Amino acid sequence: MMKRIINLFVLMLVCSAGISQSIVTDRPTQGVSSEVVPLGAFQVETGVGIELTPQAVTGLNHRSFVLPTSLFRIPIANKLELRVANTLRFNKAESFFDDEDGRWQIDDLQAGFKWKITGGETWRPQIALMSHVVVPTGSQLNTPYGLINKILVSNNFSNGVCLGYNIGYDFFGEDNQSLTYTLGLAFPVSARVGAYIESYGTYYNFETFITNANAGFTYLLNDNLQFDYSFGIGVNNRMNYQALGVSFLFEKK
Repeated sequence: MMKRIINLFVLMLVCSAGISQSIVTDRPTQGVSSEVVPLGAFQVETGVGIELTPQAVTGLNHRSFVLPTSLFRIPIANKLELRVANTLRFNKAESFFDDEDGRWQIDDLQAGFKWKITGGETWRPQIALMSHVVVPTGSQLNTPYGLINKILVSNNFSNGVCLGYNIGYDFFGEDNQSLTYTLGLAFPVSARVGAYIESYGTYYNFETFITNANAGFTYLLNDNLQFDYSFGIGVNNRMNYQALGVSFLFEKK
């Protein structure tokens, strides 16, 4: 089994060597890029991470290990891509006496599209629309269908700096609706290393506003293979996370 995994990884690297389009990813930021995968290509973005949040009553940490989260991006037309995302988690909560037994969880499947509306030539912003349907296929019982919708905007400057911002609306029923936002600034550190800082948050049920901040780095090994690291903290709440990821771009020769 391990030999097959190693062979598959090597095959990915070999295949990516012939790709001319430089990879543009939706990770590691919480915001979603306004770029789409070029027609004739295929992109996989995956990563692992840990998130610590306090339990409401005891204040002890709830630990959620992401092992992994994966996004598959498949272009079907110029400026239009299909998207499928899913996450495997291992959840564990602290106790005053002993740690509770951990529990594996598969999140509900997300499937949808991203449509690039404008190209962002010269000073004009680049605008795209993303919509995902959340299908209750996960390991948790009685989860509802849902919709995740975002307007994606970015301004790309000549020095490699990019300002990106998303406005979103999530719907999981009349009593579970939220507005979301992200605002991030990405900039080059060197020819292969990039960095970003970002603010993001959610207005839950139009009653409770939670905002967080994160930052991270990307390393472009070649035009088709990128590694990333990110970390985040709560601004008006207690939350910490750290994540590592890798993204592959494949294209027909």
